[in-house]
Amino acid sequence: MGLWRITCASILLALASLPSHAAKPLVAGGEEYSLGIKSDGTLWAWGFNSYGQLGDGTINAHTTPTSALGSGYIAVEAGTAFSVGLKADGSVWTWGANNYGQLGNGSHADHADPKQVATGFSAIAAGSYHVLALKSDGTLWAWGRNIYGQLGDKSTTERTSPVLVGAGYQSIAAGSNHSLALKTDGTLWAWGYNLNGQLGDGSTTDRSSPTLIDSGYSAVAGGGNHSLALKTDGTLWAWGNNTSGELGDNTNTKRASPVLIGTGYIAIAAGGFHSLALKSDGVLWAWGSNISGQLGNSSITTQSPSPVQVGPGFSAIAAGTSHSLGIKADGSVWAWGRNAYGQLGLGNTTNQSLPARVLGQGGSGLLNLGITATSTQTSCLLNWAEGAYPNHFLPAGAPSQTLSAFTYRHYANTDSYLGISSADQHFYYVGPLSGQQLYDLGLLDTWLSTAGCL
Repeated sequence: MGLWRITCASILLALASLPSHAAKPLVAGGEEYSLGIKSDGTLWAWGFNSYGQLGDGTINAHTTPTSALGSGYIAVEAGTAFSVGLKADGSVWTWGANNYGQLGNGSHADHADPKQVATGFSAIAAGSYHVLALKSDGTLWAWGRNIYGQLGDKSTTERTSPVLVGAGYQSIAAGSNHSLALKTDGTLWAWGYNLNGQLGDGSTTDRSSPTLIDSGYSAVAGGGNHSLALKTDGTLWAWGNNTSGELGDNTNTKRASPVLIGTGYIAIAAGGFHSLALKSDGVLWAWGSNISGQLGNSSITTQSPSPVQVGPGFSAIAAGTSHSLGIKADGSVWAWGRNAYGQLGLGNTTNQSLPARVLGQGGSGLLNLGITATSTQTSCLLNWAEGAYPNHFLPAGAPSQTLSAFTYRHYANTDSYLGISSADQHFYYVGPLSGQQLYDLGLLDTWLSTAGCL
């Protein structure tokens, strides 16, 4: 009767109803403020808020996280006093300062709560005063300040509404006044401000349209006036300004073309004058300016031109202008560096030179953004469930199967299924106990903790 037997229709119907994008826990750092998305899609914010960039409808600063308005977010970006969010339905929302039209709503009016700009998007990036947004069809759009050509529309004209840049793109990043993008063929393109060689084209000439830099890349990040990129082989490359050692090549020499920094990296983030990179073993490294402790290694030196170890256990990272953020594998949020406006979320305004746990709302408890299960954690959880409830899942050790965003095991003797959805990070059951209907057991966060699979 087929693998799914009588449950096939109900499983597929349930899968079709799941969101097309996962709300993966993540953080973003702006100039003097921070943002975070929980695994349930809710948006959280803390720090400087004079322009409403926290999105909670006020202009009051918060030294601990506050729940910003709205839910359903899958991505968030922080600029200079403005924010951009992407929801699972493809809609882009903006809030905060709007002096250059960076909110993309056709005006220059600030607003302190998220308002929808457009729909149909799959990725966003924010510079100091400009925004890039990628649609699911590969077309790239931009708006905001454009004095250096950072919008890429072959002009230096400010745009208060989205304008088309080009097609064939798959990922994007924005520095303060420059832009970076990868095409589907792995080629790297850059445009905008280039005084320090941050475009990587071997010159210091500004570009008002995308310029081909190199190929073979898988990820990019834009800093104040420098750029970072990962190649598909795990090598890390950097170029641009280097006065604070932000390139990590053990010099203070600016580079107008990419230079090799190291290998084994899986994630990167670029701040104003510092850089962060995460290795596949979960160990976080940092380099560049350390005036405010943003390297997180307790050093009192003002800079490090080569990578220094921050610590192990990280799964995601972000860099603000002069502060740093990280999420550990258990969903806990850590922050360090400049804290003049409470952007570290520690309930105070004291700089921090070592990672410290971000507090919960109003200073109560600790912030946890949730967990995105790895393949190892998925197997661990399914194995735990088999052992905890042996009468329901026989024979034990059934092979895992994958259907779209659903990893599941079928237990023939009891006609039961256990499944984990990467689309919504929920744990599911189908079997006699649910009348052969898909039953949602809830978010993975609690289950992974209970099962000891963190």
